[in-house]
Amino acid sequence: MADYKGRYFSPRDFNLVHSFNSELLNDIVQTLVKIYKIAAEDTDTNIYGEANDSVGKMFYPGVDAECLIEFNDSTVNYEGFGPDKQKVVRFKFNERFMQQINLYPEIGDIIYWDDLYFEISNVIQEQYVGGQADKQLSIICETNLSRMSGLSITQRNR
Repeated sequence: MADYKGRYFSPRDFNLVHSFNSELLNDIVQTLVKIYKIAAEDTDTNIYGEANDSVGKMFYPGVDAECLIEFNDSTVNYEGFGPDKQKVVRFKFNERFMQQINLYPEIGDIIYWDDLYFEISNVIQEQYVGGQADKQLSIICETNLSRMSGLSITQRNR
């Protein structure tokens, strides 16, 4: 018998789960987003390590990725300076697909979807198949709606 951890999920079973997940995302759901990785070495910072307000953060060109999206209705707060729209969205990516394209979302990266830009505030990778840490299924990005004035997403070469 094969030497593997877990009673119910052999490597073959885990590959089957990934196969179903990939088929669901790529052939049925087909929700495409664009991920912009922050270019930390190209971002002009002040003495505190914060991005310069006049230029903002710099980003690499966007990379397309398919995912599942979980979102609630947007809310609007009125606090002195006019309306402030807020929207929290969770983007769920297939971890194997992200490994294949060599893209790992991180806090501060930007996701473009539905003509809006969302900044990643948290990345969750603890979605285990069968509760086994070596069988991670997805990468979940918790995001908040980002203001366009704070972004300087430009198409440029690496």
